[in-house]
Amino acid sequence: MDNVIVTPIVHLNGTSKDALLEQREDVYQALRTVECALCQMAPNGRDYYPEPGRMEKAQAQHKRRMGMVGMLLEEIEAEACAIGKEE
Repeated sequence: MDNVIVTPIVHLNGTSKDALLEQREDVYQALRTVECALCQMAPNGRDYYPEPGRMEKAQAQHKRRMGMVGMLLEEIEAEACAIGKEE
């Protein structure tokens, strides 16, 4: 999978620019809610002992999940910016 962000082309026969931006804003806000919820469930060392290495695995898993949401936020923001620049 490549990292090229494909943006819609705003034109008279398609979805309006405002609607396209609103859709992306809705997704962005929902992802921010997910990001906050993930932060709330960050691993707590008291929940992962006494098994050695379990906390480190939980931290890596949490970091991966946060990274996934972060990448989605960046993509949606970049797409909205590109749509916003279209005339």
